[in-house]
Parts: sequence; structure tokens; C-alpha cells
Amino acid sequence: MSGAGSARWRFTWAYLGAEIAAIDISAQRLAVGQRVAREFGLPVRWIQASLQELPLPDRCIELVVLNNSLCYVVPRPERLIGVVHVRRVLRPGARLLCATQTAPRCLTRSPVFRVSIAFRRAPRRPAPA
Repeated sequence: MSGAGSARWRFTWAYLGAEIAAIDISAQRLAVGQRVAREFGLPVRWIQASLQELPLPDRCIELVVLNNSLCYVVPRPERLIGVVHVRRVLRPGARLLCATQTAPRCLTRSPVFRVSIAFRRAPRRPAPA
């Protein structure tokens, strides 16, 4: 989702039928992804926005991928705002995949981050019969 850049690996998911919303603050990075997606006929929704102001409704996303996105959000307090927005758009039972080269200590000590991680790890309950 956020920090999509050119969205190279998201194309595989789009090819397999997933609905993809590629979000990045950089218009240039999104333009690269748009050209590739158009060339291969892949349906990707391109959104230019910051992680701190995600223009998506609450609880609308099943999987959020932050692939080295948080390290580009500066100043550091803005990272927490971004994580709050990510948590807001996640559906119940959704997954958050976060990879970063820097340890976001400002987030790991925050209650919002701990709640997000606990939410992700919660066991799934069986569906009602």
C-alpha cells in the first residue's frame, strides 16, 4: 500500500487478481509504476498521498505493506501519525507487513504500535455456523 514507489512486486498480486492501491508521496515514482502496469494491463489504483494523511476510509484494507516506508517519514513523530492512519484503514483480522532498515524506537514504545502488533497476532476465531 503505502510507499509503493514503482510498485514492482505488487504487480504479481494484481496479476493474481488482488485489488491494489499503490500509495506514494512521489508522483515520479508512481508514474514509473503506472507505465509498467499499463503496459501489462494490470489494474492498480494509484494514489499520491503521504502516510500521515491516507485518503482511504476506515477499515477498508486487508493487507498493508510498508516496505521501507517508515524510514522516509521524518521527523520521527510523523511516523507515529502514519502508523495511526495505517491502523485506521486496516479491517478486523487484516495483516500489516512492515519492513524497515531502521529500528523505529519511537513506535515500538507507543501504545498504538503495540496494539497494532497485538491485533495482527490475534488468533482467528472460527466463523459462526
